[in-house]
Amino acid sequence: MRQEQVERQSALRADETPSQSQERLVDQATRQASMRAAETPFQTQLRLEEHAEPRHIDTNHNACTRTRINAKTTAGDRRKRRKWSGTVVDKTSDGQLKLTRLDYMEPITLERSAE
Repeated sequence: MRQEQVERQSALRADETPSQSQERLVDQATRQASMRAAETPFQTQLRLEEHAEPRHIDTNHNACTRTRINAKTTAGDRRKRRKWSGTVVDKTSDGQLKLTRLDYMEPITLERSAE
């Protein structure tokens, strides 16, 4: 019964363009999904999460993405890790280079192996 109603409503109407028909079908699918979500919220949530792929957008860091943003990916934390890894120069906000710190100041001597 319900399937027949959906098929009748999804048929292309004579007074609408294909893009309007597409929008109407998307609205119907959204409504049906929300009705199913109201009936079984937990299972529907799991189903949606299984098929949701993360969007990897690297060009604009202010853009909202589906991926979870944690403290490791923030710019401030990246700067801190860069300093700890032995970087000797860091850029200031006005673009100038600034000496941050030196990790290891002793000269390195290379010894020949016994081979």
